[in-house]
Amino acid sequence: MAKVVVVSEKSAVLGFVINLLGLGFFGFDRFYKGDFILGTFKLIMGVFMAIGGLFFGFYLVTDEASQAIENGNTFLQYSRYVVGGYFFLWIFDFILVPLGIIKDNAKKRAKLAMS
Repeated sequence: MAKVVVVSEKSAVLGFVINLLGLGFFGFDRFYKGDFILGTFKLIMGVFMAIGGLFFGFYLVTDEASQAIENGNTFLQYSRYVVGGYFFLWIFDFILVPLGIIKDNAKKRAKLAMS
């Protein structure tokens, strides 16, 4: 008797679209992929970045902020690195999440073929 096995695979295109719609900024792309720890990290960081952007982000582009940075305000210096680093993570996830989904799907198929 033939054995029927159903394997649920995730769509790499949907993972890309989630990120493209801006939901990846808040970690929804990682939650979709199944990376709950990194998804939670991105959700927390995304919320802080959104709130910080509303209250503090506009200040960073003013001449007064540039002068404060030149005068040695280390908080402003480090905040630029944190914001920049988070945006790099978000941009890298445009590629990493779909490729990770493809890799996870291939692992599921290989595991199924072995059994």
